[in-house]
Amino acid sequence: MYKAKEQSELKQDVSFASMLHMLAYPSAFPFAPPDGRSLLVFPVIQTHASAVVLTPERVYKLKKPKNFGFFDFSTPALRRHFCIQEVRINSRLAPEVYLGIAPVLAFSDGRFCFGPVFSLDDVPLPGSPLAGGSVVDYAVVMVRLPDEAMLASRLREGVASSSLLAAIARYIAAFHTHTLTNEHIASFGSLDVIRGNWEENFEQMKPYLGRTLDTFTYDRIVEYVHRFL
Repeated sequence: MYKAKEQSELKQDVSFASMLHMLAYPSAFPFAPPDGRSLLVFPVIQTHASAVVLTPERVYKLKKPKNFGFFDFSTPALRRHFCIQEVRINSRLAPEVYLGIAPVLAFSDGRFCFGPVFSLDDVPLPGSPLAGGSVVDYAVVMVRLPDEAMLASRLREGVASSSLLAAIARYIAAFHTHTLTNEHIASFGSLDVIRGNWEENFEQMKPYLGRTLDTFTYDRIVEYVHRFL
């Protein structure tokens, strides 16, 4: 059964969609398109948690105003906090990729645009006046990596070799080996917690069988996970 949305949630969805529509135009950015190019609209990639606007050289990632329990981005203050945390945490592995946080500005004429990129210590608070507008949201700003370097592209081209994947795995393992931890953090990797998360996901997927996932694939996933655990 689908759960009916509250009127406030519907209004929030509509307002985010309207804002995102405006933010996909080149005029919403504090820079001119490279080489004088004037695109009609920049591509946008959406997940359940984020919306990513792809400019030729930079990526602007917004968090959707949602609360799914395991994450809560329902207010501008929370989105500001988690944008800052995303840059702080992920910069440890890719410092040259993460550039900072850009506030989203709302103007009295109904326009939305991105403000300049701020360092983590200087990100303005929600409602702050800036450049003639008011801060209403935030985006993580990153360098856009070449599409051909993505794993999906490498797999399609047949160049995602086992040695490359092993090198990535060793790099990530070394990172975690030298990262500070404690008993609470380590508990998330326990067999009981991992099994509980899988079983919860399996239960949550059942209402969507036959709509977004076929039963055969679901059963194969369940069988594989139970065998692995």
